[in-house]
Amino acid sequence: MDLLDKLRALDLETVSKDEIDALLHQIGALPIMKTDYGVGKLFLRAVRNSDPSSDFSTVSRLSYCPPEYNKNFLRASTPDNTMFYGSVVKDNPTAEEVNHARITACCETSELLRDNEIPEGERIITIGT
Repeated sequence: MDLLDKLRALDLETVSKDEIDALLHQIGALPIMKTDYGVGKLFLRAVRNSDPSSDFSTVSRLSYCPPEYNKNFLRASTPDNTMFYGSVVKDNPTAEEVNHARITACCETSELLRDNEIPEGERIITIGT
């Protein structure tokens, strides 16, 4: 079984982060992109409403789970390591650039905007800064 098959076969409910790290380290060096943003940088965060009565009256509802409370593997987060998804807004944006950032944030949130195999559907999404 090759390395990718081993990774795909892992049960993320039971495997430890160390076991995953050990398999990934067999690949070798992996390049990553990193950008540092200064205080006050504007991001748009889209959150899909799970039901019509979702509470969006607090900042924490559009925030991210603090690392000490993140105990699951998610799209990019691992236990004790939370990733924050957001769309970066350039400095002094035009209205069109803000709209592009909103579309990008919504594409991250809804499969309806990513998957051409889904012919139609509806999602309610809340966007915050």
